[in-house]
Amino acid sequence: MKKISLILFLCIIAFSILRAEDKSVIKLIPVYEKTFQDTIVDVIFDTATVNIEKAKAMGWKEEAFNEGERAKGEATISYPKVVMVSRGRELGWYAPERRNSYYLKEIRFYNKKGKLLNTLEIGTKGDEWVHISANHKYVLISKIPAEYNSEYSGGILYNNEGKRICEINGPTPIAVSDEGYMIAAYLDWQVPPELGGSFYIYNPSGKLIKTIKNPDKEKTAPLFAKYSKDGEYAVLVFKATTFPPTVICLIKKTGKILWKKEFPEFRFSARDKEINLQIDKGSLLLLDKYDRKTGKRGKPFVSFIDWQGNLEWAIGLERRGSIILEVLENEEKACVVSEIGYIWCVGLSNGELLWKSKLPWAPGPGERWSWELPRLKELIIRDKTIYTIAKQGTDGHNATLYIFNSENGGLLKKVEYPLEKITFAKCKEGIGLINITKRKMYIFKKVQK
Repeated sequence: MKKISLILFLCIIAFSILRAEDKSVIKLIPVYEKTFQDTIVDVIFDTATVNIEKAKAMGWKEEAFNEGERAKGEATISYPKVVMVSRGRELGWYAPERRNSYYLKEIRFYNKKGKLLNTLEIGTKGDEWVHISANHKYVLISKIPAEYNSEYSGGILYNNEGKRICEINGPTPIAVSDEGYMIAAYLDWQVPPELGGSFYIYNPSGKLIKTIKNPDKEKTAPLFAKYSKDGEYAVLVFKATTFPPTVICLIKKTGKILWKKEFPEFRFSARDKEINLQIDKGSLLLLDKYDRKTGKRGKPFVSFIDWQGNLEWAIGLERRGSIILEVLENEEKACVVSEIGYIWCVGLSNGELLWKSKLPWAPGPGERWSWELPRLKELIIRDKTIYTIAKQGTDGHNATLYIFNSENGGLLKKVEYPLEKITFAKCKEGIGLINITKRKMYIFKKVQK
């Protein structure tokens, strides 16, 4: 009887595990492969129409072309336009750090024939950070003050061919649009930074066109700015470093303020991936609630602020960790990924929880989380499919690509990269993947088995 009970128990466990995986099986087929001589930490692709033989010579495989392209003998393909080269230091697990001059040595710009157009050395005079516009038309080099170089500020704007457009002297630009508009602020190397300060709006020629004054100089500093994907609008955040209040503004690209609102009980982290601006709808963002009397942080809330600045809804999450928010294209729902192994899907209209997935290593409520566990650090969504990379260990040397169905959260596929570092690359179609360890770049297409 005990043997039968044990078998039944094991069958139930096996069924539960199988149910977590989606029945539809997918396959990732490599359609592009390129090996680099240097360690590459980021690649931005552009598109060009070339003959198929030329495309193959550039790294494209036969599986990349459809029947129509084969008949014409030419195809529109992606090619590496901007390549970011490592300084040689050990890269950690945090993806945005790759654009810091501590890790990034230089940026190379190429044309579709592979000819080198320009090379920019990064960090030769001080700490610098690289910002890329939403659709990769501009590259902004921001000068970051440090304790030993506190007057180092300003920035230089380049287009995606490496041509210098303009330079800002004074405040440091921290955001750039696809038209070349920039938002700047005087940054402070100290933590917490000195309170006060304003945002400054520059046009694509580098001319100051608007100053957005700090509404509460005694409590906040200008710490975050982000343009919408079309570049017509931007979100500005004045905040204290560790406590509320948070003041959020929505402006037009020219600096006209559409609304400005204080959230006295909430704090925004100023992480780029924890806010998503939806044009004509509002902003999806992660806000941490604080007790105003004790100053203690409470629950994190996925929140939605409408186009008029009203907090429309907020739903609490059982765990925090660094969060990535991504709205599914042409759908009224968003994907919320926590680095500690949780994925939620919520409706944009009311915040309804549509589904939740929890990876096996994710800690439960109240359980301690170890830094040696995997961390979900990157996310892209293509064709109703969620792709996220888990990186394990403080140096991120073990990586796993998880693929989920965005309709129900079912796990479609898991691809392990033991002792290797991988990261997503910026390509408009397909799944771009850089294997940093092997110095290789791939583009995959998803097919249903």
